[in-house]
Amino acid sequence: MAWLHYKLYRPYALFLIFLIVVNLFLWFYPVIEAGTVFRLCYGYWLFVFLVTIPIFLIFPVGFYSFYAYRYCTIPAIEQAALPGEVRASRTTMEYLKLVGYITLAIVTLLATSACLVLTVIAAVYKTNHISLDLSTVSILEGGRIKGDRISIDRDQDGITHITANVQDDAPFSLGWVHARDRMYQMDFYKRIATGTLSELVGERALISDKFFRSLNLQQVAKNNYNLLSESVKTWMTRYTEGVNYFQSRYLETNKPWESTFYNYKIGSWTNEDSVLILKLWQFLNSGNSNHELIRFYLAIIKQLDIDRVMDLVPTFNNVTGTSTFTPSQLDTPAELINQYIQQEKNTLDNDRNANIYLQTNILNITIKSNTSINYQSPIYSNIDDLLSYFDPATQTIKHSSEWMGTGGFQFFFPQFVVHSSGEAFKSSAPNAAYPLQLRYKPDSNTAIYISCFGQTIPGIPGIFSGRTSIHSWSINAMYADSMDWFVLDEIDSTYYKVGNDIYNYTKQQEIIKIKDKDPITITVRSSQFGPVLSDLLPSDLQFKSGNGKQISMALQWTGAYQSATLEDRTMEWLVEAWTLSFFSDFNQLTLQKWHNPPANILFYSYTSDITTYLGAGRFPNRKSNHAGVFPRFADGNAQWDGFNTALFNFRAFKKINYYVSANNRPIASGYRYSLGFDYGNDFRARRILSLLATLTENGNRLLTSETTINTILNDRVNVFFSEDLKPLLTIAVNGLSSDMRTSSTVQNLLKWDGTFDVKNWEATIAQFWFYELSRIATAETGLFIWDNPTFVKNAFLPNHKYSFRNETEPVSYQTQLRNINACKIALRTIYGTNYNGEDQAACDMYAAKALGHVIDKYGEKRLDSYYKKRFDHYLMSTTNFECACSREIYSTAGSEYSLYQSAPVRPTAKFDETSSSGVDESAKFSTYSNQGSHYQQSTSFASRKYHCTVPFGVTGFVFDKGTYDYYMGPVVDSRGLLGAGLSGEYTTSSSQQLVRVSAVA
Repeated sequence: MAWLHYKLYRPYALFLIFLIVVNLFLWFYPVIEAGTVFRLCYGYWLFVFLVTIPIFLIFPVGFYSFYAYRYCTIPAIEQAALPGEVRASRTTMEYLKLVGYITLAIVTLLATSACLVLTVIAAVYKTNHISLDLSTVSILEGGRIKGDRISIDRDQDGITHITANVQDDAPFSLGWVHARDRMYQMDFYKRIATGTLSELVGERALISDKFFRSLNLQQVAKNNYNLLSESVKTWMTRYTEGVNYFQSRYLETNKPWESTFYNYKIGSWTNEDSVLILKLWQFLNSGNSNHELIRFYLAIIKQLDIDRVMDLVPTFNNVTGTSTFTPSQLDTPAELINQYIQQEKNTLDNDRNANIYLQTNILNITIKSNTSINYQSPIYSNIDDLLSYFDPATQTIKHSSEWMGTGGFQFFFPQFVVHSSGEAFKSSAPNAAYPLQLRYKPDSNTAIYISCFGQTIPGIPGIFSGRTSIHSWSINAMYADSMDWFVLDEIDSTYYKVGNDIYNYTKQQEIIKIKDKDPITITVRSSQFGPVLSDLLPSDLQFKSGNGKQISMALQWTGAYQSATLEDRTMEWLVEAWTLSFFSDFNQLTLQKWHNPPANILFYSYTSDITTYLGAGRFPNRKSNHAGVFPRFADGNAQWDGFNTALFNFRAFKKINYYVSANNRPIASGYRYSLGFDYGNDFRARRILSLLATLTENGNRLLTSETTINTILNDRVNVFFSEDLKPLLTIAVNGLSSDMRTSSTVQNLLKWDGTFDVKNWEATIAQFWFYELSRIATAETGLFIWDNPTFVKNAFLPNHKYSFRNETEPVSYQTQLRNINACKIALRTIYGTNYNGEDQAACDMYAAKALGHVIDKYGEKRLDSYYKKRFDHYLMSTTNFECACSREIYSTAGSEYSLYQSAPVRPTAKFDETSSSGVDESAKFSTYSNQGSHYQQSTSFASRKYHCTVPFGVTGFVFDKGTYDYYMGPVVDSRGLLGAGLSGEYTTSSSQQLVRVSAVA
């Protein structure tokens, strides 16, 4: 093959390079576009690479082949340079040269054709994804459509716009598009809520199925539906008809990819199914049952005293914590504020005493003294593992990387189906919401339409957050305490006591079908305090009293309170709110009908410039000795005394012009109602407030500028590291060796401003240092990391006076001693260092050891080297197609306590029985998170102009109660961006007309 000698190419090298670059630009974009549609795995990109490399060469090679064929001679100067045996066989060399070029040209031509076909399929599919082949759909008169036609357009961003000429056709068309684009999602939610996932995926869904069968949301939904108004039932019936009409006529030819793969049939939809999906959403956005469970686990299984339990899982700091509003801003008289603060303190004190009595006198738990605690190897990597039996939605709903829509182009075999990156969803994180524009004529004799652009959830026939031509509103979960666990006074598996009265458990047999396995039967027990969910625990996690008796616990929730007459009108709110024209009507509707979950609702009127915050929802009235932070003994003295609903309506926005929620406490201590004591940390709220204070122009605060929006949405500073742990960093650095202390790594770390950027290595060290600090709790908790920032801060910086606070955060002397002992145990076990003192120096030494260990292990590695987010498609995550439907991303950056990223990213330990700590200390721990970057999502929608339904309001992942949001009063609409979509100023990419006809061919 001497004809391949490189010197043959020399005369044409520059020309070849030029043509290759030209081809590169010609092919790069369509190939990448195909990849965004198919979103396949590494094998796909390898395929693209192997195919496109010859494609880049086809033009120059073709030209060169033609040249070689026509001028099949070798210049004399080149002949002289060839070996003698080659010069002697010139004919052979010319033949090989010609055949080689022709062969290469044919191969590249075939590759080009294949990639052309692939790109055309991708482009067509991306434009018309899940659109029916027919642009006009004929529906027989007397059937489903009440008006003459319904127009369903899809714009250039994949957003659906619906226009109905009569009101009854609006819910029908909403059901139609939900079924057309998200039928799998609707069925998936339904299977979660009904506990039937195991039928599809096998035993891995069994925990989830048992949980939701026990929760019995189906019966709750049925009871709820029966109490709804007739007009809303009619609306829901029309929605259901739209779903089922699409299914009956088109689903067989437009199946969801998943139902094709698993070969299962999606059942018909019912009105109760819509309420069921709403109940699922309400449950996942209701607050604090997990906090109670963790405390109970520590008190019963780990046998810690109540005070130590509260050290490890502290409540929201009522003294120094940031709150959305102060009582005075909500018009609470000054003379009553101190009275209400004292009431809260008394409630917490009474609750502590009741919990101590429950632990020691009723359950007979032998408490381990602080000095007798020895190190035990961790059993779980993190909180997620511990709570898997009581928070199975983390492994189901939050697992999916994208909602793949119905239908799609099929290749030669039905199992190979092109799927998209998600209709009405253009960002890099999962989202259950389906944004659309819905409009209809309230009267056939008028030309005026009721129109709204907003977020919907497929399966629910209403709009959650939206924007009309005159106002906008948005909702986020308040995370107020609307759940309680009750420890039942059980006689046996059939009877329990409440005071002196004896009651029967309600029992129900549930048969759960499991793919490739025999069905199993579980017995679900219910009490007047709710379902007995402790029955779901495996034997090694069962709560048992000191005498070995199983402890039965029931969960009570405001959204499923057992009362035949207690109405939940939230569905009516979702159906009616978006049609209202006046704030007074919206306010009244919210006060009367928003029941679950407790929510922050912001309403802004463009016509009257009125901004109003509504704190709405149903809250339990607890007895004075029940704070809702720990499971209570169901002895008749802890039951709820009814409910508070729609607690407050804040109209005085002129006092502050904005508010910040960020999952911190809605109202500071001193308000007449208690909303609970477990809230998220205030790190993000503090950061937002500091940004708002500094964003000025000509001395004026930029509350209403795009600069403010972009700055806040893209901010990645984590004040927990830049402010709260900064003093500890200085202490830890002083404890390092002199060489490490003076190294550039440590000096740059001291200068770091807390920004979590993908290119940032300081963030990597800081995050893993935090994990190492939290390990002082391993001996007491059984968890590898205990990533509670308040606990870590209290342990290592007790009573520290911060410059950004007027008061210190009080940590008792007893708490400090317990934390010092924890540091000594961790020092001895993890780092082999003994410390005999009883002072804070033990924790200082541990902080230094942990910092040095992390620097040695991870070095200056970028954040995106470790900080990954894993998005799995739940149904596909154990199949050979996993890589086609799952992905890992490192690009979002941000952290749990920065604005840009709201979800925790937690490490998974590598356990090692031979290690004194039970963990392979040399291993670089992998991190994971299956929740999306909500602020990236909002940025994506904001960049699409009118698709940002409420600027300054981030709704995030609507099924994630961990979403951190903020709202601001003066909503920006100075350029009319939000109104553009409502007025029809969008580019239509595909359109369908549902037309009523007298006969169908």
